[in-house]
Amino acid sequence: MAGEGNNIDDLLLENRKFPPPADFQENALVAGTFLYDEARADDEGFWARQAAELLHWDTDWHTICEWKLPYAKWFVGGELNVSFNCLDRHVLAGRGDKVAIHWEGEPGDTRTITYAQLLDETKKFANVLKSLGVTKGDRVNIYLPMIPEAAVAMLATWGDGHFSARTIFGAAGLGLLIIGLFARFLARKLPEPVLS
Repeated sequence: MAGEGNNIDDLLLENRKFPPPADFQENALVAGTFLYDEARADDEGFWARQAAELLHWDTDWHTICEWKLPYAKWFVGGELNVSFNCLDRHVLAGRGDKVAIHWEGEPGDTRTITYAQLLDETKKFANVLKSLGVTKGDRVNIYLPMIPEAAVAMLATWGDGHFSARTIFGAAGLGLLIIGLFARFLARKLPEPVLS
């Protein structure tokens, strides 16, 4: 039979290497395997250090990882504002003019959005939600294609400077139930994911 040796197991045998170009290596933020080595030696300690150094926490966690197979809870007890960590902290640190999203559409149109611009748009949309009477505990359905406005809508529901709500790690910041419905769902199929 032709192609008999090309079963799925053969696809797992990959020995080629694709080294990055020299200019990419020179400008890399991380060179070498020291992060991998650290994570391998102490995985929980590694992720605790990453979370402490790279994220702003409103309330520190008391347990790094609670592992009860098949479930894992990371940074138990910790609270953070997802939107603040994605946007505000970069603007406050003077990086507002850095690119947050470089988007390219299907027909080749492009948009470049800085952290400051994304924060402004997120605040505007959060105020739209507020003006519509959206409050903590409300269900918010986001039905958009993969465009920058989808990120704006999700960041606005996760909390911004105009709302005092905080994000409990892994939950929505305004206390809203966020259901991301991407354009792959047909309109006639919407009630199923919205109601479940």
